[in-house]
Amino acid sequence: MRPGRVPAVVALAGAIVAAAIGLWACGGSSTVVALVAGAAITKALAERWLTVEASADPRAARDRPELEARARELAVTVQWTLEQARELGVSVSAASAKRETEELKLQLRAGVELRQMPRRAQLQHVLVSHQVGLVDQIRLVKLSMLEARIEQARVVKLEAGMRHAEVVRFYQRNRRLFEVPERRIVAVIETFKKATAETAKREIEAGKQFAEVARRRSVDPLARDGRALTFARKPSGTTLRRAIFLAKPHDLVGPLRVSIYYIFEVLRILPAYELPLSQVERQIVRRLATREAASLAKAQERKWVARTKYVSPTQTAFAAGAD
Repeated sequence: MRPGRVPAVVALAGAIVAAAIGLWACGGSSTVVALVAGAAITKALAERWLTVEASADPRAARDRPELEARARELAVTVQWTLEQARELGVSVSAASAKRETEELKLQLRAGVELRQMPRRAQLQHVLVSHQVGLVDQIRLVKLSMLEARIEQARVVKLEAGMRHAEVVRFYQRNRRLFEVPERRIVAVIETFKKATAETAKREIEAGKQFAEVARRRSVDPLARDGRALTFARKPSGTTLRRAIFLAKPHDLVGPLRVSIYYIFEVLRILPAYELPLSQVERQIVRRLATREAASLAKAQERKWVARTKYVSPTQTAFAAGAD
């Protein structure tokens, strides 16, 4: 593709969006398409999200009625979010949204995937689109930030009101979640050839230090540095892990063939134990609050759905050519 030339698919998507906006505008920008708790969502307000929706899903750009419906839904969602933010006393400044937008765009240009956040998939398309202006990009980022802060505010509020009895009950019913399994500290030599492993074992049995032999014979850089490895017991493990947990402390085992050959010695056994409630209480509170916040979010959505009234297509003049 020659420099400065716009790809055909991008140009086509842009043309489709432009046509959709032009046709939709025929209905009049002040026409009400939905009411959220009495607040009017006008066609002009919903129209601002047309390009955003088309860029997030190019297939929707080819279906004008679907594109209009999705833009309207997004406009309604924005109103829901604003109302919930007011109730919880959270906000996002224009400066913060602009700064975040610039940082996210830099990440995407560098080929770095966005971190987990509300509307992550949508943002990854919109922030690299030439069809979406900076103002609309900032608007979507601000919506994402506001949704994240609402979720955080709910969790913080629920954490503050969490009863200690609930935490204790969860701990007692889920003790296995707080078990630390048995671990073994192991010195290991890895070789590609069985003969090398056998030579290493003979040298250790003859009285040479394990670490000294490992530096000369092992192909593992950690072993050559004299470092021991830690293995945790698991319900199902590799051949090497199973052999390690069958071995007696300070017995020299091997050569054990897996994909390569191993000589190892269990240096120390750390028994399994249970983390005390005092150590995991904060973790449990966050877990319970996050779970309850998710249920609360669904209840809030049902509440706002009930308080939202969509005006019929004939009333909103969605059909092309309506006055």
